[in-house]
Amino acid sequence: MHGGETGYSIDNADVVLISNESREGDWVNVLDWLPKKEPSRSIFTVGIDHGKNVKGASYAYTVYTSITEKTLLKKEKKKAYAILENTENIQAVQFKELKETAIVFHKAGTLVLDKNLQITSTFPGIVIVSKKRGCFSIAILEPTSKIEKGEIMLTGNVKIGTYSKTDNTSTLPIDFSENKGMPIYLSSK
Repeated sequence: MHGGETGYSIDNADVVLISNESREGDWVNVLDWLPKKEPSRSIFTVGIDHGKNVKGASYAYTVYTSITEKTLLKKEKKKAYAILENTENIQAVQFKELKETAIVFHKAGTLVLDKNLQITSTFPGIVIVSKKRGCFSIAILEPTSKIEKGEIMLTGNVKIGTYSKTDNTSTLPIDFSENKGMPIYLSSK
């Protein structure tokens, strides 16, 4: 789907609602510095009908900004990403061209990144793993600023942090106490 300069890709949704109609709005309740009445504008909206009393269902979407319809169609054909997991515990998307995986751990858990590598987090947080030119880099964020310490473990052929040959695991102790709310960056080499 394309509207204005924005592209939308929606996976696993049964009913997608699309509208492009003229509307008038009064945003003064949200942004008090705007004029009392806005002029009528054409508004493109995309929504997903979740149904009633739905349990265990999932969908995923991607929003591309500043994209032409032609470029969006090329990206959709190539499918530049793969959804590794989309559950209430973990949401993970792997971006093939970027060689990055973005993971949201809603609670501690383990995710298989590929047949040779898995990642475990002992805390809820956001983790981005990149593998470029044989170098691993990891960005870690604990957005609530409530957790002081945790660990990330990489099982597979990755030597970063404290490496154990016995179980082929690298353990990365994380201390959030000094930089609350800020990402922590780690890399091999």
